[in-house]
Amino acid sequence: MIDSHCHLHDDVYASDVQAVLARARLAGVTAFICPGTSLTDTRAAIALAGSEPDCFAAVGVHPTELPEYGPIDEVVAELTALAEQPNVVAIGEVGFDLFRTPEAKLQTTFERQQRFLIQMIGLAEATNKPLVLHLRSHPQFDVYQPVIPLLKGHRVKAVSHCYSGNTEVAHCYRQAGITLSFAGNITYRKPIEAQAVLEAAGHDFLLETDAPYLAPVPFRGQQNEPTYLTAVRDCVAVLLNQPAIAVDRHTTEATKRIFQLPEK
Repeated sequence: MIDSHCHLHDDVYASDVQAVLARARLAGVTAFICPGTSLTDTRAAIALAGSEPDCFAAVGVHPTELPEYGPIDEVVAELTALAEQPNVVAIGEVGFDLFRTPEAKLQTTFERQQRFLIQMIGLAEATNKPLVLHLRSHPQFDVYQPVIPLLKGHRVKAVSHCYSGNTEVAHCYRQAGITLSFAGNITYRKPIEAQAVLEAAGHDFLLETDAPYLAPVPFRGQQNEPTYLTAVRDCVAVLLNQPAIAVDRHTTEATKRIFQLPEK
C-alpha cells in the first residue's frame, strides 16, 4: 500500500514521527507522499522526504492559506524553486476551498483561488509532475466542475485528493482523466453511495489517509495516521467485492505510475 496523501511533517507528529512511520511500515504501507499546505509546510515536507527513504514531498499552498489580498507572484516563484528539490514528486495541495467562505465573498475568493490554481497547473505542466487537487465546495458554490475546463488542453495528470463529490462528478472526472483518491471519509458514506462513487472512479483510483485528519471508521474521532490506511483499503475492498490484496496491488501500481515514484 501507498499512502498517497498524508501530513507526516505536521507538528502533531513532531515527537513521534518515527514511531508513526514504524507502525505504518509494519502494517504494510511502503511509501508516503506528503503535500505542502504553505511555504513553511512545504519546506518541512521536503525535509522529511530527504530524511526518510520511503517519504516523498509535494509543493503547494492550500487554497485557504493564500493571502486574501496582494500579489501572489512571490509565492509562485518560491514554489517553482522548491519544485526542483530532490524527492519532490508533485505540485500540491492546491485548488479550491470555499466551504467556510461568507456568501458575499464567494465569487471574489473563487476568482483569487482560480488565478493561483491556473499558475500551479502551469507549474505542474512545466515540471512534468502531477497536480494534487484540494476541492471543497460551498453549499451554494460547486468547485468540482470548474476544474475540468481549467485542465483542458494541458498535459497534466491531476489527482482529486480526499474525494467527496458525487457519482456524476466522479464519472466526469474519469472522462477528463482526473484520478480520484479516497481517504477515511469514504468509510463515513452510506455503503450504496460509496459503492457507486468507487465504481464510477474506474480502475485507477488511489488510497490515502490525509493524516492527521479524517481517521476512518472504526477510528473516527481519533488522530489519524498512515497505519489506518488498512481500514480505508478494507472498506473499499468490501464495497467493490474484491480481495484486499487486489486493491493493494491496483492502487499501489496506480500511485507509482502517476507520481513516477523513484526507488530511493
